Amino acid sequence: MKRTGILGIAAFFLAMAAMSFTPAFADDGPVAQYGRLFANGNRIVGEHSGGEAVQLKGPSLSWSVSGWGSHRFFITETVDAMIDGWNANIIRVPLGIGYEPYGVRGGYDDPDSAVANWERVKLVADYAIERGIYVVIDWHSHNAHDPAQVPLAVEFFTDPERAGKYGNNPAVIFQIYNEPLDSVVINGDKVPVTWPDVKAYSETVIGAIRDAGFDNLVLVGTPHWTSRPNLAADNPPVDANGDVFDNIAMAFHFYADDHRIDRNHWFQPGTYRDAVLNTLDKGFPVFISEWGTNNSSITGLPNLPEAAKWTAFLDSMKISACAWSAVVSGNQLDFWTAAGNPLILGRGNLANWTNPAGMTVHGRFVYHWLTGNDTTVTEIPDGPDGWPVFSGLRSPIPLTDRVWGETNSNQAGSDNSFEYSEEDGVLTMTYSLVRGEYVWSPYVGVGFETDVSHCEWGVGYSYKGGAHNLRAEQSDVEDWAFHINNRATGNRADWVNVRIPWSFFVQPTWGEPVPQDRTTVTHLRWYVEQPDGTAGELMVRDVWCLGDPNGEIVSVRPSANNRSAVNANFFVRMAGRTLQVRLPQEGRIDIFDLKGARIRTMELRQGDHAIRMNDLPRGAYVVRASAGAWNRSVRMLLK
Repeated sequence: MKRTGILGIAAFFLAMAAMSFTPAFADDGPVAQYGRLFANGNRIVGEHSGGEAVQLKGPSLSWSVSGWGSHRFFITETVDAMIDGWNANIIRVPLGIGYEPYGVRGGYDDPDSAVANWERVKLVADYAIERGIYVVIDWHSHNAHDPAQVPLAVEFFTDPERAGKYGNNPAVIFQIYNEPLDSVVINGDKVPVTWPDVKAYSETVIGAIRDAGFDNLVLVGTPHWTSRPNLAADNPPVDANGDVFDNIAMAFHFYADDHRIDRNHWFQPGTYRDAVLNTLDKGFPVFISEWGTNNSSITGLPNLPEAAKWTAFLDSMKISACAWSAVVSGNQLDFWTAAGNPLILGRGNLANWTNPAGMTVHGRFVYHWLTGNDTTVTEIPDGPDGWPVFSGLRSPIPLTDRVWGETNSNQAGSDNSFEYSEEDGVLTMTYSLVRGEYVWSPYVGVGFETDVSHCEWGVGYSYKGGAHNLRAEQSDVEDWAFHINNRATGNRADWVNVRIPWSFFVQPTWGEPVPQDRTTVTHLRWYVEQPDGTAGELMVRDVWCLGDPNGEIVSVRPSANNRSAVNANFFVRMAGRTLQVRLPQEGRIDIFDLKGARIRTMELRQGDHAIRMNDLPRGAYVVRASAGAWNRSVRMLLK
């Protein structure tokens, strides 16, 4: 009886989970309106569009790889914001593929990262389908035609557990190659990329997709960063019988400052406009799967007049497009600034996704392109009152006994003083700084040794007193060129809270540039620089980790010097979608599906942990926590 009951409960949970994975299209969404998309001559039409061209507009997400922070936007809230706030009817979801010469690592081609990348893409795709908009599943590679990579792409687009699950789904478009470069490294050699190379790859992958019985619209990339669709139109991919594949469109990418619409093409006769028009003249549709207002190296100023020429041209030709990219990564083609990051401001509030004051110039242009809304803004004020409000998880960074001060205030010919202390969790330093004979200003700093590797988003603290800056001192930085918070913290007579995302830290221009890496930070130190000789005081307390509101772990990692004893009571409990764990010693969390397959393992330090389960699909799971020989707990998690 007991065994039958357990199996019955498991079957019930599995049925619930299976129901949650079945996409349900919104009755009033664009997919319901237009239906499955087809290439009809040089237009993309819908099965319900009466032969009229369907023009889709929306964003592209950025790389699914985790190293650049763009993976944090692979969440359902991004989809909701793009639909409800940005008026998108399509979203492009790039599955990152590693390419070492560009520093791309941890992509789908990495066995240790493949599942994580796919789960991010699947989460967004499934939810976009549920919301009733179109989705581009993008094989985001720069060297897909490398013979070593081709089988992986074939498997991905045909495997029913990967992109094959969307075979013949009316909402889904396949992009089989993001951007072939002008040359790539294959087997250690740099070789040019030609259209015959990319064509052969395209024929292999499209052939496999069609042989699997899938007739999804397929977007074909072309050499020179997908800027030469006319090459493909002149010599299109064909099947084993020599017939041109049906239901394909040629992808095209532009960045408005470099690829000005009537500027001569860098790699072929004619203009960039000609490259598109010639493709249409050959009878193939064009799909702009990626575009931006800046130049192709994503630096410099946006060229909004040229971007406006491009978008007007696309509207006149009813060409669909996805703009790069819905993310905050420190890139000028992000939609939002670091201070306007909706994940930090509070991702559940649509206003945080649609406030032009939090957008980059590029983001404002795309927002206006999609919505027509005014993007005139009042600038965010300087100082603490202009800082983002943090609504995610947070955990304290305890002060340690190793509180250190530093000064260069003893300049020749000056009379300086500097004292610091720590008492009851408050750092205090008093100073009087007068410039002496040296050119540079005197400074003093006080801080403590700490581990902030678990601080996913950044750090926060309270202070009152003088203007200052926070320095995150990495062990791999030389010549004192540490990463420094670039937002001003002015004089404050009363206590004020400050929140500093990692993206706010910049490295001064001197010394060899070193990438920011919170795992190598050994000290946090607050610095005062007073060239005018004003005496003052700075007090700091309540130093916090800013946790990822979508992430997995926000934990306090006790230091050997931590004055607070670790609570020895082991417990595991569910609080909404958060798993709360206390470990009296190092341990681990294992999460299983109801078939017994392990889907996640986390090694945890001693202390308190809050593990968010937002990124797991709805369903039932078994959670097992362990620490040491005697502490074990098993819980059922329902989402």
